[in-house]
Amino acid sequence: MSPSMDTELFRLLANSYRRLLGQPLVPEGMSGAEGAVWLYEAAPFGLLAHGTQADPVFMYGNRCAQAIFGYNWEEITALPSRLSAQAPERSERQAFLDSVTREGFVKDYRGSGSSARPYGN
Repeated sequence: MSPSMDTELFRLLANSYRRLLGQPLVPEGMSGAEGAVWLYEAAPFGLLAHGTQADPVFMYGNRCAQAIFGYNWEEITALPSRLSAQAPERSERQAFLDSVTREGFVKDYRGSGSSARPYGN
């Protein structure tokens, strides 16, 4: 299923965002289907989400995030999030992840990402 058509994943992301930040992730009044398409295809910001496993892998990356990191959907959803920063910036990224663990989210993140291939280089 295309991520722009996955309303169940969209609802998970939108509900988590609203619960944690107290505001909507997409413009008000959109249906689940409209919101899923807007978030994936047209959002003017990158959105990444990863699972809760011991070594989390990205489970979502909208088109904007894909462009920023230089990966397509299949690549970004196979990428362990720990590899989304170059080796010299990984300690900064770990501090970022620690903040996510404490707060549940990070808004307005500004940092460098990695488009290194293959993963882990």
